[in-house]
Amino acid sequence: MNLDNKINLMKSFEFSGRWWFPNDSSKKYHGTLKKDSSGIILKLEEYDLSNLQLFTKDRVLKTEDIILGHTDNGELITLQDCHKIQYNRYFCSNDNDSDIKASVISEYIIDYVFIGAKFNKKEDIKFKKVYVSFNYLDDWLNIFHIKQKQPKLGVIKLEYHSPKIIPIKIDQDTNINIIYVVKEPESSGFQKEVKITQKAFLEFSFSSSKSLNECYKYIKTIQDFLTFATQRSVQIDILYGPNDNCKLKVPNVDIFEDISIVTHNPLVEPRKEVNPFDFLFYFKEIYPKRKKILPKWFDLYTKIEPQLQLYSIRFYNPKRYLNSHFLSFIQSIEG
Repeated sequence: MNLDNKINLMKSFEFSGRWWFPNDSSKKYHGTLKKDSSGIILKLEEYDLSNLQLFTKDRVLKTEDIILGHTDNGELITLQDCHKIQYNRYFCSNDNDSDIKASVISEYIIDYVFIGAKFNKKEDIKFKKVYVSFNYLDDWLNIFHIKQKQPKLGVIKLEYHSPKIIPIKIDQDTNINIIYVVKEPESSGFQKEVKITQKAFLEFSFSSSKSLNECYKYIKTIQDFLTFATQRSVQIDILYGPNDNCKLKVPNVDIFEDISIVTHNPLVEPRKEVNPFDFLFYFKEIYPKRKKILPKWFDLYTKIEPQLQLYSIRFYNPKRYLNSHFLSFIQSIEG
């Protein structure tokens, strides 16, 4: 899956296929998984009248830990934390009342989608590494090594060097590497342009496997740091990672497959054009002290997370009234 497709997954998608519950893989149901601005919704034609309960005995919305899927285009999908929100029952009968058939269209709100993986249990969904890219990360880093020379009229020489990995140790358990994925120029018989594309990622590396919720704590911490640095609504463009349960075994080596991870963010703001002086500060300004500043931010975040989030929320919800922004800002200062 190329970078453009990975980015589009965070915006919208629609997958049709067969879906089933891990505790009964013999029953597979046709359905459609769709993501848009309203959220991630799975609609299932269940044909199972025994599964109509919307609520548990405690009047809590019924939730399935895992729903598995195999799309029409061959993708394996795991859905985690699937909340049943409604169902509609349909009857189809003929002249013989005994042949009445019922079908049920159920709807689930999905918290997490894993594309390219099959997990039967939530406990299996763990990662020792995750890779994340944010919408303003490349702008903030502003690292692009290309030299252009024009030795004579009509001759242009371009020399590109991929940026080196920049390691940052956060704590004894966590390391972050700034890495780049580079797309080389395409070659064809009708060459009209030369284009080099690079995209920055943060590689989170943990000493032990972590659940997705644990990974998100680290991702959210750096996301709020970038929000503070850029004074913008920073969103996840791409999120993926390898898992020990999803690997191809070939002689003498295991090849880990990347699993795309998708969730819904209700506070998405369109990306804005960036001017050189828009950001509060750029990476190059903290580069000499990066090994101290970022660990210090993580430590600070664990101590005053609510106050820092009060400051950040004004960038994620700009339609709030001005006085609400002011109160949030004052509360964050008081904290």
